[in-house]
Amino acid sequence: GLELRNAGTPERFVQNEVEVLIVRGIIANISDRERPVPTMKLVLLDRDKAVVQEKQAPPPVTALDPGGTAGFRIILERPDPNAVEVNVLFVDPNEPPK
Repeated sequence: GLELRNAGTPERFVQNEVEVLIVRGIIANISDRERPVPTMKLVLLDRDKAVVQEKQAPPPVTALDPGGTAGFRIILERPDPNAVEVNVLFVDPNEPPK
């Protein structure tokens, strides 16, 4: 019942001499009932589609009403230089971070 939208081009910049990657987007409840919003995970992949880095992030809200939306932002310091693709997904909050 939840959909990730507009997880567009990541922004990279240097802050306090540390490279930072920011990914923004919108979580939308496309169902007809309130939905809990699970933990989110940012996944960086290399050219071979292998995972080179991951980061779990708390959702911006705990639940969304039917048709509701919420913006999210995930910040990752020192992104892997081999990363060429970025994915954002929902995960089981009990899954251990890597």
